[in-house]
Amino acid sequence: MLVFPSRFEEPFGISQVEALAEGLVVVSSGTGGAKEIVRDGIDGLLFRAGDEADLAAKLIRLAREPDLMARLQRQGQSRATAFSVDAAVAKIEALAAAMRVAGKPAAAARSGDISHARQVFEALHSSSGRHAGS
Repeated sequence: MLVFPSRFEEPFGISQVEALAEGLVVVSSGTGGAKEIVRDGIDGLLFRAGDEADLAAKLIRLAREPDLMARLQRQGQSRATAFSVDAAVAKIEALAAAMRVAGKPAAAARSGDISHARQVFEALHSSSGRHAGS
């Protein structure tokens, strides 16, 4: 198990992804980018940052519910794949393809005009069940 008790708005939290990939249950404060990694009750547990009683309650729940622990371990390993290099490359390729489909050439992208392509990209990923990321 990994307890991630950060109060700081972590930009990402790679340790959580690594723990999920190794089959550890992650109990996280969900600050910053961490809230994009762990989905409460689905592939880990979240507690309110700085709230020791809430953290203790989550840990006690895991100790009392071995089936929950096993489910979170399995689903956490699956979740970690969303943050792999292959997944990141696929997202970048999808964004590039969406920009081509949207008729936005590289010059438009350099100027920052990628709003339509971004919408297409997010629609593609939300319909496939993947997190579009930021």
